[in-house]
Amino acid sequence: MGRKSLERERKTDLNKTGVWADILFPFFQENGIKGITMNKIAEVLNKSKTTLYDYFKTKEELLEFLIDKQLNQIEEFVSILDNKKLSFVERHKKALEHLAMSISGISTVFLSDLRQHHPELWEKIEDFLVFASGILEKFYIQGIKKGEFKDINPALLAMSARLFFRMLADPDFLDDANLSIKQAFEQYLEMKFFGLVKEKN
Repeated sequence: MGRKSLERERKTDLNKTGVWADILFPFFQENGIKGITMNKIAEVLNKSKTTLYDYFKTKEELLEFLIDKQLNQIEEFVSILDNKKLSFVERHKKALEHLAMSISGISTVFLSDLRQHHPELWEKIEDFLVFASGILEKFYIQGIKKGEFKDINPALLAMSARLFFRMLADPDFLDDANLSIKQAFEQYLEMKFFGLVKEKN
């Protein structure tokens, strides 16, 4: 019998992997995920494949790290909504602007490859959408009680946000509408802040 290989202990230098993430996330947005090997990733980072494997066993593990890092950044909208020094309207505006900025660099090719080739990682996106809409619903309930928002059913408001986020994560919808994620969110913010009725001169 052959000798049983020992599991290598993985390194966890968040400063180093954070720098790698800043390089790799834009790379995957431009090139997608399909067909990108660990060899190519090591080449992009200008590192040896051995060094890369010191931190990540597989490409999927690396992708999960990148996605978690991005979702953690997006999740900062929660602390903005909790900032009681601002009015509900100001918090809502700033939180949506943060979301717009955080997702503006995500591409449809990345989302398409993720959904098609890495369904387990795609579930992270789906779970986050449910989480985010739940946070927004609670915020709307508080704002309505304080009289800062119109008395519209908060579940309906949260559902509209959830449906929008879901469409935003659907590369087929974006392609059919001829929209980038950034363009879609900018128009969504326009509707949220100013409504659909055009002001008369």
